[in-house]
Amino acid sequence: GGTLSWGASPWSFHVVDKGRIPPNSQVAWVIPQEGLSVHTAPDGQRIPCRVNTISSLGQIALIEFSIDGLDEHLTWEASAAEVKRLGLVQDAQVYLELDRKLIHIMPLRPINDPRRFVGTT
Repeated sequence: GGTLSWGASPWSFHVVDKGRIPPNSQVAWVIPQEGLSVHTAPDGQRIPCRVNTISSLGQIALIEFSIDGLDEHLTWEASAAEVKRLGLVQDAQVYLELDRKLIHIMPLRPINDPRRFVGTT
């Protein structure tokens, strides 16, 4: 596998390495909703953060977290029931847990790079 380092943070994640991205490259990464869980208690693997905003529309909410010690934000979509169950409010301290198996890594390409929009076969 490969290792994904998150900027200057102390967190790194062991991820699937398909051998397509050179080591030490800057990358973009995403994780599906089911790969992120939010907790109110810390442990050694969870990432501390704060709730920046909660935008609700009916039964769906978008929550933006700011990661402690980093100039990074992460957006999570959850049900209104989940927001209520967790007691999420603006500025609340919470802890994120990422399912490393679900992290998808993509190479960063300049906007004018023709490979940016070409799929692989």
